[in-house]
Amino acid sequence: MRINESWDKNITLLSLDGKTTDPNELQVVWASFSFYDCEYTAAVSKKDIEKDTPNVALEGDSILFDSFNSLIEDACWEKLKMCFERYQTYLIQLDNEEY
Repeated sequence: MRINESWDKNITLLSLDGKTTDPNELQVVWASFSFYDCEYTAAVSKKDIEKDTPNVALEGDSILFDSFNSLIEDACWEKLKMCFERYQTYLIQLDNEEY
């Protein structure tokens, strides 16, 4: 799911993916970001959202990795949680369009 949404002057949410088409089976959402000139993918799990535990699995460029990790888990945690709900809603809408 392509997004291309600016979260601030340095962070842009590029896309969301959940590796499933069934909204009821969705356990993890991967959010792709650009941060300055680097790209990162953050995985947020349903379990961590339910516990409200900012525990993000992050992959990407080693440059600014620690800075982005701290930022995404602290200042952007609420937005990241919304990404999970947003992607789940997207899957539900796709499912409804098929019928």
